[in-house]
Amino acid sequence: MSSDTTEKTSESRFKLLRYLTIAKVKLKSIPFKRDCTKEIVIFFSAYTFFFIVLLITILVAFLHVPVSNITYLKWYNDKCSTDGIANDCDRNLRLSCNYGVCSCSKNMYWNSSFCDCSTGLFWNGDNCQIRQVYNQSCNNITAPCMEYLYCNPVSRMCECSQNTYYNQTTCNLKLGYNSSTSCMLTSQCQDYVGLICSGSACICSNSMYWNGAVCDNLSTYGQYCGGGQQCATSLSCNLLYNLCTCPANYFWDGLICRQTYTNGTTCTNIQQCMSGLVCMSNQCQCPLTSTQYWDGSSCQLCYGIDLFLFAGICYHITPPTNATYEFTAQKIPIVVEQSGREERAYDIYSRLLKE
Repeated sequence: MSSDTTEKTSESRFKLLRYLTIAKVKLKSIPFKRDCTKEIVIFFSAYTFFFIVLLITILVAFLHVPVSNITYLKWYNDKCSTDGIANDCDRNLRLSCNYGVCSCSKNMYWNSSFCDCSTGLFWNGDNCQIRQVYNQSCNNITAPCMEYLYCNPVSRMCECSQNTYYNQTTCNLKLGYNSSTSCMLTSQCQDYVGLICSGSACICSNSMYWNGAVCDNLSTYGQYCGGGQQCATSLSCNLLYNLCTCPANYFWDGLICRQTYTNGTTCTNIQQCMSGLVCMSNQCQCPLTSTQYWDGSSCQLCYGIDLFLFAGICYHITPPTNATYEFTAQKIPIVVEQSGREERAYDIYSRLLKE
């Protein structure tokens, strides 16, 4: 250090000590006052002023920091450089610098907020991975299903929703009642409302009917059929009693309505026989077997002159002019021919048998 500089420094120190000495003497000369309120106010005012000036100085210094020292991450479609991190794209949005522009990587697209995986893929935390397909095991976090499928929480398999079916590529809506689109499998129909695939059409089963919303059970024999409720196949609704019954000339065999039996058919009860017939000796026949016969539609009376009932057939026999009818004790009709004093009788039934 030069001698001139040393002398100037010593002179400055001397002047500073002189000023402090004078200030000390003046302070001692100030009389002491018990009321210091004014001095306290001045002190706090000066302190507040100093604090404000300091705060302003710090703010001004901060604002004058060069902008180039702050790093900003790039947004989608912003220009970027792979040379330094200062121009890096925002990786929290899964952006990367491709050909000098912040954009999404392969198999991804920009959804206005961040880069999302394309259809059929999901983000596994590092990259886009293929989703599980139909009938593969799944979970909703690490192995989600394709967008059109859902992960069954019970079976843990990728399936179509209840109202859709799988057509080898995607899930299609199930077909409704009597849809114009033909079906091949019941799974293609709205089976959740009872529809089945029959004859390439989605319809209700034989024991059910379509009530406009679902397949409802048909009423069987003797059950209620009012209010739009339909009867099972072969039954008809008796509107007087609102009960399902068999139509005329039919009887219920426990499963379906069958046509009533005609005369001479084996039976077990009278309901099985046609109207006018009864079931006797396990056979449908006219109630008055000795005087009635079946003409093909009803029981007719076979009784009178020249009429004879034999083996269910009514015969009309005209006797000779010289003969009369008589009946034996067993009520068998005979013909008595009289020729002079000679009488000849013969059994009409026996003759019919010979014929």
